[in-house]
Amino acid sequence: MPQSTQPSRDTPGLPIRSLEVVVVAGPDAGARATSDSETLTIGTAETNDLRLTDPTVSRYHLELGRGRDGLLVIDHGSTNGTLHHGARLERATVPAGATLEIGRTTITVDDGARITLPLHDGDELSGLYGRTAVMRRLMARIEKAARAPTPVLVVGESGTGKELIARAIHEGSDRASGPFVTVDCGSLSPSLVASELFGHEK
Repeated sequence: MPQSTQPSRDTPGLPIRSLEVVVVAGPDAGARATSDSETLTIGTAETNDLRLTDPTVSRYHLELGRGRDGLLVIDHGSTNGTLHHGARLERATVPAGATLEIGRTTITVDDGARITLPLHDGDELSGLYGRTAVMRRLMARIEKAARAPTPVLVVGESGTGKELIARAIHEGSDRASGPFVTVDCGSLSPSLVASELFGHEK
């Protein structure tokens, strides 16, 4: 009887450099944080990777990630902005070791140690298919998000599979037995979006 060939798993994980942030000036001078994933968030809210006490820093001030030629800095619409050499950044790539100013706090952002990110053990997940390390890493992140009790925001250009990812998160969560409802927010008037998504009292 012929036996099926099992796919090899030559890549047990996705190797990357972690992200490291050090506070060099401000109320939290000396504080530091190192990521264990592809991103690192900074702000005063408890859920940030680096939580600051500086009242001039926004709750979710900025996010660090990997850029093509350095570290990607994304300012989340903070009140006082994210400055690099005096220029206000919204979404920009800075070199490793760069100094940023956020409110009255100064931080350095740099490469950290090499880490290996876990991959999904397979090439399919709830209608998503892929054998590359990047695709299997995405599936692993979906599985992690599905286990969390918090809302998940999926962003991307049109046609990149946001609804497939949302459905996979739903199917892997404790809410899988409930309905999966798609809402086209583009067809709603701005005044009705909140009540349509979160409900309202009459």
